[in-house]
Amino acid sequence: MANKKIKCFVAMAFGYKDCDQVYDSYISSVLKSLNVDVIRVDRRQHKEDLNTYIIRMLNEADIVLADLTYARPSVYYEAGYAERNIPVVYTVRRDHLSRSQQNDNLRVHFDLEMKKIVAWNDPQDDTFSKRLRQRLSYFLRPLQKESDEQLKLSADRAKFNSWSVASRCKHICKVFSARLKSKRFWIKPLSEISRRAVWELAPGDGIIAVKLVNRICHLCLTFASESITRKKIETAIDLLNGPRLVSSSEDINKYQDYYFLCSLKRIPESRLTSAFPSAQPMGEIGYFKLERQRWNSKSGESSFIYLLSEIDSRIKLNSYLSKTVSRLCDRKTNRYTFASPHYNSHATISFTRKKSTK
Repeated sequence: MANKKIKCFVAMAFGYKDCDQVYDSYISSVLKSLNVDVIRVDRRQHKEDLNTYIIRMLNEADIVLADLTYARPSVYYEAGYAERNIPVVYTVRRDHLSRSQQNDNLRVHFDLEMKKIVAWNDPQDDTFSKRLRQRLSYFLRPLQKESDEQLKLSADRAKFNSWSVASRCKHICKVFSARLKSKRFWIKPLSEISRRAVWELAPGDGIIAVKLVNRICHLCLTFASESITRKKIETAIDLLNGPRLVSSSEDINKYQDYYFLCSLKRIPESRLTSAFPSAQPMGEIGYFKLERQRWNSKSGESSFIYLLSEIDSRIKLNSYLSKTVSRLCDRKTNRYTFASPHYNSHATISFTRKKSTK
């Protein structure tokens, strides 16, 4: 995968012999050696109005090099315009830094005097090349990293979206399953727990994960679909919760339910809040807490709901995992196993204590 070239817009006084020599001898060669595409408008052919072309090139640039020699107003304007969004590296002929300089066109104006400026003495200043490279590299490293990450994301997004909807949903559940297993949750396909829920949530794919720690039952539903409708949200939360699914000879003092509702398309948060107005946002996008009292729950039910929308790449999916599943109960337990005997359309998860191997 070829790396995207970083673009550098060069703003400087044109038509001055010393400036042109410094550009040709040092600035251009340093930028090209750093694999940067150089944009100097007086050396490019175009059909546009010059001012329009300059603004378009500045908008496309990733970084700007502004040489302040001869105090050209256009250079100051272009540097100021670029400073809004992208880094600017400043250079100047050294005599322009003298405070005793009386000629306004031969000194750096007061609003940029405090900037870090790479100065050159004359067109044959060999040390300028090294100092300019160091300064440019400081800004280019994060830009190149960001560019590489964007390329990687684009390639991953293209590959992910080439799969069928069913394959993408199955992959989402597979990734969640692996992460939950690493936290010692027991995993079952949703089809083995509730046929009714599978029918009402279709099309899509889902898994149920459970763990019993200190008499607290942690139950997780991961469901992936092309789009999560309001009806699917209501079905998932009403049918698939701890008090409904879990029975045990061990006393369960508390249920904590986690719903990871994954959509390939965007899910507006209003779909959840319209279905469950009491759902409280938890300060993060798509993260809600729902407190409800159920007839067969001794101390109420805490539900944590994640609306994970616009999953368009495996990279984004892994990012969601790190922000959600990674925060779940890390307490590891091997004291229990669970079985879910089938009934006509519903299975009850029951915990049993493991027999000692001694």
